[in-house]
Amino acid sequence: QAFRWASLSHEQGNSYGTNLLACCYSEGMGTERNDKVAFALFKKAAEDGNPVAQYNLGRAYARGAGVEIDEEEALLWIKKAADQGFTYSQYSAAYYYYNGIGCDVDYGAAFKYFSRAADDDYAPAQYMLGLMYERGQGTDADHAKALKLWKEAARHGDTDAILALSDLGESW
Repeated sequence: QAFRWASLSHEQGNSYGTNLLACCYSEGMGTERNDKVAFALFKKAAEDGNPVAQYNLGRAYARGAGVEIDEEEALLWIKKAADQGFTYSQYSAAYYYYNGIGCDVDYGAAFKYFSRAADDDYAPAQYMLGLMYERGQGTDADHAKALKLWKEAARHGDTDAILALSDLGESW
């Protein structure tokens, strides 16, 4: 049923329907899997400004799904979605900047995007932001802020944060 409804929505020009239809092709839901068709649909919806499709298009470039792997293009689309407030893209953009994927390492940009995702209570971002505070990457070192962020991430079930607190003998 999802494929049928996504097709109808796409035909009416709805970018969220187009993105859902792309997901159907990407995962083989209600149709045969076809990464090239999925990529073309993600690209259409992304170019229409849909942040979820922009994120999915970035992931397609990162994985080489229906297109050659292109880390710079992946970051470009992930960043477009991040700049629209899409939490998963904010985390992904931060990860790319932190690790220098598709760009030079940029702790300032990583800190900015991890902060945005952490503000949305995304536990992996809270952990990474805490790590940046602990190490003084992209910001001044601040152990108290690192602990606060790791405790919040641990309350959300983030295992990296739980291990970091455990290593420090801290409860959460």
